[in-house]
Amino acid sequence: MTQLHLAMQHYFLSLAEIVIPPEEFEYHGVVLKTPPVKVSVLSSRLEQRIGKFISDVYINTNIGDFYIEICVTHKCEQEKIDFYKNSKINSIELTFEYSDDIDIIEWLERIKENKIPYEWFYYNEKEKVISHYEQELIKENNERRTKRTKSAEVAIRKLLKEKTIFLPSIKHEFTYTESNEHFSEIVSLYNKKNRPLDKIELIQQNLESFVLKGEIIRNDDKYVIWIIYSLSDNKLNLSDYPQGSIIIRSYPNHQNKPEWQWLRHPSLEKEKSRLYSIFINSCKEKIHTKSQTIFISNQLKHLSYNYLDANKEFYNQDYRKWCQWLIKNNIFRPTDTQKWPKIPAILKERIEYPFLWMFQRWSILVMSTIIEIVDQVSTGKGISMYYLFDRLLKTFPPHERFIELEGIAEYKTVQAPHR
Repeated sequence: MTQLHLAMQHYFLSLAEIVIPPEEFEYHGVVLKTPPVKVSVLSSRLEQRIGKFISDVYINTNIGDFYIEICVTHKCEQEKIDFYKNSKINSIELTFEYSDDIDIIEWLERIKENKIPYEWFYYNEKEKVISHYEQELIKENNERRTKRTKSAEVAIRKLLKEKTIFLPSIKHEFTYTESNEHFSEIVSLYNKKNRPLDKIELIQQNLESFVLKGEIIRNDDKYVIWIIYSLSDNKLNLSDYPQGSIIIRSYPNHQNKPEWQWLRHPSLEKEKSRLYSIFINSCKEKIHTKSQTIFISNQLKHLSYNYLDANKEFYNQDYRKWCQWLIKNNIFRPTDTQKWPKIPAILKERIEYPFLWMFQRWSILVMSTIIEIVDQVSTGKGISMYYLFDRLLKTFPPHERFIELEGIAEYKTVQAPHR
């Protein structure tokens, strides 16, 4: 037995009061907790025998007996723990993780401040907390059932009077996978609607639900629909309703607002098959569109690179035309010192213009033409890309590959470009 173990034992002997720490635990998915309680110590002893075991500390308080195990070098043995639990004896283990850096005085300060890790083996207050929780659940369930019953009674009176039932929508999720592409879509097989009934009667009423039987009569055919107003969260036995459709008004996930849903409905396989065919065609079209998009993207990159590679050829082809354009627009006049114009600095800010590939002309000539078109528009008046592009096409007819790729993008062969 270590000095720390002895010191902690004698610490409890000196107490006139002690705070019983809380126990936090999970019960049916809910975290519950006993409250901390300050109690008076009536008596205390060390090395108290209990059954065939010996407890480190025994404390008798004004609310009952408690047995304390002090862990310094090893945990309490499992047999002893089982004895405490099976005998329902209030028992707790305090864990002191021994360290040469922490002296006994500091350990005493920690225990006074309730900073020592602990584990309850058994605590009778836990059962009281569970009992209180169960009583609160019963109270909440009763209040919930009363509220649901009143709501259902109002709705049923209206249903019996008007003989019109609300039929909820029926939805289904389609999925499809092809070429590592995954698709899913929720579709409506049946749209919600109000439907008149030829007959309606209340068949059954209990603490769980109201059950009504509705009938729709067409010529010699009788269509039965069971209408259930659920008051609880319990599942229904569908075998109690062997024929006809079933709709239920329930409260999913304990929510306050009721929802209608089908538990059994007429076959919708034809509609399901029709919508599934539309869904599959849509998926295949999307796959094709993506494939074509990748194809077009690769083609555009290739054409853009080729255009940049041919820049010198276009320069040789169009430089003189550009000079003529400058002279025509009174932007340049040849002199003895400068017979040929230089490219303006503003047009040098961008070294390459790959997006002009469809014109197959020197980029400086095309950009100069764009500037001329824009300059012709009145100040303050808007100008669209389509208008600008149309004007360019009148001067520079597009490359045939542009028209072909545009046609692919629009799923048709077109002659009028970019529309």
